[in-house]
Amino acid sequence: MRVGLIGGGTDLPCYLAEYGIGGIISLAINIYWHILIRKRPFDKNIVASYRKLEVQEDIENLDNELIRECLKYYGIIESIEIHMCSDISTKGSGLGSSSSAISALALGLKKIKNHNIDKVSVAEIYDIENKQLGAPIGIQDHVATVHGGLNQIELISNSYSLMPFSPIVAKTITDHLMLINTGIQRNSYEQLSPKNINTKEMHGIYDLYNDTVILLGKYPLNIFELARIVQEGWLIKRDSYKKCSNEEIDSLYNTLIKEGALGGKLCGSGGGGYLAIFVEDRTWFINKLKDKYVNIYSNTITAEPDLEGTRVLYADA
Repeated sequence: MRVGLIGGGTDLPCYLAEYGIGGIISLAINIYWHILIRKRPFDKNIVASYRKLEVQEDIENLDNELIRECLKYYGIIESIEIHMCSDISTKGSGLGSSSSAISALALGLKKIKNHNIDKVSVAEIYDIENKQLGAPIGIQDHVATVHGGLNQIELISNSYSLMPFSPIVAKTITDHLMLINTGIQRNSYEQLSPKNINTKEMHGIYDLYNDTVILLGKYPLNIFELARIVQEGWLIKRDSYKKCSNEEIDSLYNTLIKEGALGGKLCGSGGGGYLAIFVEDRTWFINKLKDKYVNIYSNTITAEPDLEGTRVLYADA
């Protein structure tokens, strides 16, 4: 999955339609969807296992629209079995979980059809989520999950370019990063509806994106300045999106800042999911939460950079 550091929203179709250019800094992390796919040689059933188990003879009867549309996109309509599980509860996480799941599923299905394939196309998985599933999303999650690493993603209309930063910088960021689950679930597709977004207010995020590119190019990384920029971007985004935050989220965030966090943001489109918080000393801060805020501590996770992106771990020849 991924943590979008700055620029989120400038990849949305409604923003690009108005300004024509956008920019994202995104970090892939080692929190994953794990998917097992196999052919069913003795029947034509479609078996899908995720939060529940489905066994269907007709693909149109599959309740899981993500699996259904991926199968249809690649022309696989029978004799297939898919098992999906994730490292965290992914509904409305803000960590790009739907794009991560589609990326892994698409690669697995392509591998089933052609054993020589080791990567999936960003354009394909964006097409599945945007057109097949009707999600009003940008492309940043798909780029991050396919390629891995810490990347500068430049967007011009319907195209993008990718410029990776050093793995050392990525590791420095995760050494100071904590992810805290707000416990609030939301529908990201609804959050990203153009009617809920003020693109003019959001334009300030693009200026911060350019500042972040400069900052990440300097060594050693100034984590205090990065935290400040990420927080400033979050405040702009909070004012640009309807229902982006609420009293419960603001209270949690303010508590973390009061206890010594350097800054941070709510991941994804807002409304719930995970807070990404930067701290000077992660071990000290986690121990402080453990002593004073057990409920926050129990919802806190850490992550490392993922530098490889979506990949096949095993394929039976």
